[in-house]
Amino acid sequence: MATKTKDDLTEMRRRYALACEAVSTSYDEAEADRRFVNVPGEQWDQKLKARRGDRPTYEFPKLETHCRQVINEMRQGRPQGKVRGMEESDKGLAELMNGICRDIEARSNADQAYDIAYECAVEGGLGHWRIVTDYRSQDDFELDVFVKPIRNPFSVKWDAASIELD
Repeated sequence: MATKTKDDLTEMRRRYALACEAVSTSYDEAEADRRFVNVPGEQWDQKLKARRGDRPTYEFPKLETHCRQVINEMRQGRPQGKVRGMEESDKGLAELMNGICRDIEARSNADQAYDIAYECAVEGGLGHWRIVTDYRSQDDFELDVFVKPIRNPFSVKWDAASIELD
């Protein structure tokens, strides 16, 4: 049993290393993009900044304003998913499923997760949230579904072998 667990851990570490390697370039670029938008002094290349010496390095942070505008427009008109029945008899079930989805989003404050993911996506090209199951309270035995934010989009590693976008 112990060798099976050890083999599983070795395989998981190997897959994690492959995933990290596959996304490292795009994650580095996304992180640089987010710094360019949010961190004063990051609009200049470090080599150019050093070469300028004591001369001023002016910045005109216009991109932050444009990013805020795009983010606020999304907040004004949030995109929402909709469940649709394939046949006429499925319409009632689809309406019920829509209600369940809205209830899950309302209970878990999903708008916050969507906002964080969208802000990260606008500024750096990457944004994530996750769907988890958890107990509503300690005394409860039923699992509920929640939408949770992922504040650090670089903590998510995509499968290097995946073919589909989702």
